Amino acid sequence: MIGFVLNSFTIDTIDVVGNKRVESEDIKNAIIGENDTRKTIAIMFGEMFGKHKDIPNIAKYKLNVLSPSHLQIVVEENPIIGCIFYMSSFMYFDRTGMVSYSKTYSEQGIPIVEGISFKNVVIGQKLEVRNENEFNKLANIARAMQNADLNVDNITFKGENDITLRLGRIYVLLGDARNIEIQANIIAEVYPQLQGKAGTLDLSTARENMINESYIFKKDSGR
Repeated sequence: MIGFVLNSFTIDTIDVVGNKRVESEDIKNAIIGENDTRKTIAIMFGEMFGKHKDIPNIAKYKLNVLSPSHLQIVVEENPIIGCIFYMSSFMYFDRTGMVSYSKTYSEQGIPIVEGISFKNVVIGQKLEVRNENEFNKLANIARAMQNADLNVDNITFKGENDITLRLGRIYVLLGDARNIEIQANIIAEVYPQLQGKAGTLDLSTARENMINESYIFKKDSGR
């Protein structure tokens, strides 16, 4: 009976919530399509038993039927994890490597990534990286920093085993960053004490159960 009632209604109102970068119309068209004779039951049946649409820059979405003719689309965008300077612009990309947008300046809270080689950089397409392992490490580092609520200014690769972060005037040596979750927790704990200072925090040997005294901070008044 419910299906019969829903099937007699056409959706005439669609709200999109949760999006900041992806246009609402692009999301609607990707999920619902441009057909004006969209039936509520057909759309919900397709979403329940079919495959979710793959939408660039969208991590996941769900549909809520607010009324037989009113549909709400709730989306979660892939977070931007970094940017690179390319052709006089900062190109911003998400954790999948999709280049979302460009700006002539760097946004606060999004790290500038240096040292990773790219073959091609095009908005709306995935980065063509020369070393997938480096990009995977970058994605892990960015996720750990975001989870620890840390704003990193730069992430610099001098190879897979030589990675450095910069937070203000503090440089953090990560080594190969294999213990990035532990390293992120340590940074979150000690960074408030280091604010206003300049120097290098060596966490390249950070391992679980090591005491804080094992981490070396070298002041550098010249930086």
